[in-house]
Amino acid sequence: MKRPAKPIISTIFIVFAGSVFSFNLPRVREAAAQVPGREDIRIEYKSEGQRDPFLQEEVEIVEPEVEFEPQPLPLLEVQGMVWGGTLPQAIINNKVVKIGDVIEGVRIAAIDKNGITVFFQNQPHILKVPVKKSTDGPDNGQNT
Repeated sequence: MKRPAKPIISTIFIVFAGSVFSFNLPRVREAAAQVPGREDIRIEYKSEGQRDPFLQEEVEIVEPEVEFEPQPLPLLEVQGMVWGGTLPQAIINNKVVKIGDVIEGVRIAAIDKNGITVFFQNQPHILKVPVKKSTDGPDNGQNT
């Protein structure tokens, strides 16, 4: 089985290019040394008045004093919820919502059998599904 010629050609080219470069390297160094004024070039870094980027400075964090008046939780009417599957959902104010959604400025954080956990103004609240009581009589609406 014959090998293709391309790897051989590329290997020869790499060897040839390397030899040309290494052959010319001393000439390049000599030419750079003969540039007028090159030996006088000196690079200095002066950092007077500048901060040292490698030193940690202690920064005092001052939180603004803002009067915050908590607002009441917006009216959220829970019509139903499904929590047993891979995508728990709820119906709030006639809209289907899932975890992460925002409704009326309230973020849905969790939906489980205990209720719907929401966050409003960084405060957690738990919404319960209202239980409707049957008024049909003792058979709870079942036909006999």
